[in-house]
Amino acid sequence: MDKINKFFKNKKILITGNTGFIGSWLTIVLLKHGAKITGISKDTGETNGLFKILKIKNDIHFKLLDLTHEKKTANFLKGKNFDVIIHLAAEPLVYDGYKNPNKVIKNNIFSTVNLFNYIKNKKTFLVNFTTDKVYFNDNKSHKYFTENDILYGEDPYSFSKVVTDMMGKMWSHNFKPTKIINIRCGNVIGGADWKQKRLIPDIIKNHYQKKKLDIRNLNSTRPWVHILEVSNILLLLIQKKFNKNFQFDVFNISPNIGGEKNVKWIINYFEKNSKTKLNYALKNTFKEKINLKLSNKKVYNYLKFKKKLSVDKRFELTFDWYNHFFKNKLYIKTKTLEQINEVKKILFSR
Repeated sequence: MDKINKFFKNKKILITGNTGFIGSWLTIVLLKHGAKITGISKDTGETNGLFKILKIKNDIHFKLLDLTHEKKTANFLKGKNFDVIIHLAAEPLVYDGYKNPNKVIKNNIFSTVNLFNYIKNKKTFLVNFTTDKVYFNDNKSHKYFTENDILYGEDPYSFSKVVTDMMGKMWSHNFKPTKIINIRCGNVIGGADWKQKRLIPDIIKNHYQKKKLDIRNLNSTRPWVHILEVSNILLLLIQKKFNKNFQFDVFNISPNIGGEKNVKWIINYFEKNSKTKLNYALKNTFKEKINLKLSNKKVYNYLKFKKKLSVDKRFELTFDWYNHFFKNKLYIKTKTLEQINEVKKILFSR
């Protein structure tokens, strides 16, 4: 862990979509390692998101900017140099793709094109977040998707992410010496995610705020991975790949085999630990895959990394954060930093 601290100290890092759920947690982790962060986002995030409640804006250089605007993006980035770029800016929901396909496709593809234009022929290291939804999933097999499996965007959101995924490989091979890593994450969970139509935030809002909870399918199975696992694995990847002679690579980040759970399991877990019953209705509002499993063998073998959070620990950390938020919001920064240190200790203890 000391090597990570030394590597990122004073590194200039650009994070797009830094006000969102993943971007905010990643910013805090990188700040703890001494990185110099510039953040770009088209909004300042959720009212109760980490970016606002922890006042992250005070610790970074932040620009309110919609990356789909080509000239504004080019003008802001002109003359700037970054050691690492982490591209998270996107419309992140399958549901939104059905509701407003033009918006989702335009935002996800053109924001990536405009950012990639900035790195054209530059010696830049870019991490391009796509999704586990890029794989061809016939909904019949229970296979674990590997990085070499076929890509196929069946819905508007997945289609947009397949395009940006393929763009990463195309760009790095045609506009050297840019180095690009594509990251395909499982379903990322953790505190301070407030997006609608996501299972965990919807459960939290139902429990604490008595808001309506619609469950699309109790049998839907997903590879749930905690945000602090993603953050630490990503930092290790950047550190190890940074000075390597390569142009493009891709990694899944997901739980160990057996870490994927269905919606019914999560509801039972929450009810058991909260000693309450959730009031929900079954309402299938759009088409989605039932089974989704990712193989994490490549990333763990490459990093020679063996430590993982248990399934229960991922959900314990997640629900514990929300519990503290609603019961003792004034100390939520302390809880956030405690969780960062706790996960670091679990993953890097000898």
